[in-house]
This record gives sequence, structure tokens and C-alpha cells, in this order.
Amino acid sequence: MPQGLSPEQFRNLSERVRARANELGLGDDILVQGSRAGGTARAGSDIDVAIRVSPDRFSQIIYDPNIVPKRILNPSPGSAAERTPNMTIQQGRIHRGEAGLRNLARELEVELGMGLICQSSGRAVHSITRQ
Repeated sequence: MPQGLSPEQFRNLSERVRARANELGLGDDILVQGSRAGGTARAGSDIDVAIRVSPDRFSQIIYDPNIVPKRILNPSPGSAAERTPNMTIQQGRIHRGEAGLRNLARELEVELGMGLICQSSGRAVHSITRQ
């Protein structure tokens, strides 16, 4: 149980993240990471949620127009959006906006009263970034 969440809050978060991840074809391998998972959270700590996918599925997701916003798939030259796909591949993670999870994350932040980092990861270990 992540530090600072009641069993009911955790169940609600898990169900909603799994449901949205399944809608997007991301699967349901959900991880809670960071200080709240490790029991070392401080006041104001966020909760880190990752949706783990296979490396092959990760490669598909980063170019899927049903998940990734058009501004990332067809960016303006020289924009931050143009750099996002390369950064995504290098880091092995897709942030909540690019993964289609932004609205859900914002809703859960309000309900839980804490920040929520929600990402889809192509790694099969506890860390979100690739080594």
C-alpha cells in the first residue's frame, strides 16, 4: 500500500489507471514507484505510477496516432514537440500527456490531494528509465 493512501483510495486509483490503460491498449501491468511506494514520502510528495509494456509495444505506442497527440507526431520544426520522440526513446518512458493519461492524472491529483506522475514504460524492471 503506497504511503499516504487509504486502501479505498489505492483501489480507486488502481482501477481507474488500469481501465484507462486498457482503453489505450497499454495493458494492465501497473506499478507504483518512488517514495510513496518505498515508505519514505514527505509532505507534498507525489505518487509515481508506471504502466509497464513490452519493448515491442513501447515502440508501437510512440507512433500510434490514437494515443500520441498530433503535435508530437507532426511537430513544428525546431519545437520541443519535435524533440519528444527522440527523448522518449532514449529515456524509455512516455509521459502522461503523450501517453493519453493527462486528464485521468489531473482528476486523480484533485481527488487524492497530491501530485501524480503517470507514465508508460518500455522497461521490465522497477526503474522507469532505461539503463
